[in-house]
Amino acid sequence: MKLYWRAREGFCWGCVAFVGALFVGAAVHGGADAYVSRKTGTGLLKLAVYCIVISEGFNLPGVIYEVDKLAVSLKALFQFGIGAIVYLMTAYFAGWMEEVGFIRYLIVALALGALGWGIAMIGAFGTANKMNRKIKEKEKEKE
Repeated sequence: MKLYWRAREGFCWGCVAFVGALFVGAAVHGGADAYVSRKTGTGLLKLAVYCIVISEGFNLPGVIYEVDKLAVSLKALFQFGIGAIVYLMTAYFAGWMEEVGFIRYLIVALALGALGWGIAMIGAFGTANKMNRKIKEKEKEKE
């Protein structure tokens, strides 16, 4: 059931990424009309699918967080390492790398992985701080 919710969340984030890509594309290419006129309906659908695949690549491996015996940093490294690989493979099959080059996409994949890892670490530290506060409150109640 958790895998279903992860897949659903990945789909939703992929849709958000697609809309974001439309906004960025429009801003970079001189407006929405200029950007969309360069794309076909098939091209836009492919972009949507690529965004969803990349999002799933980052989101589905998050199931690793259910494993209790691994450090959070290793879990995040696993999750975002797989996400970066999926991103690079998708960029290659989409033909994006041929236009610009592998190094640029490797840097983007590493940046996305580092950003995701950082967000995961912030979340983990927030959870740890919350748990520590509750422990301290319980200790104060016992006194």
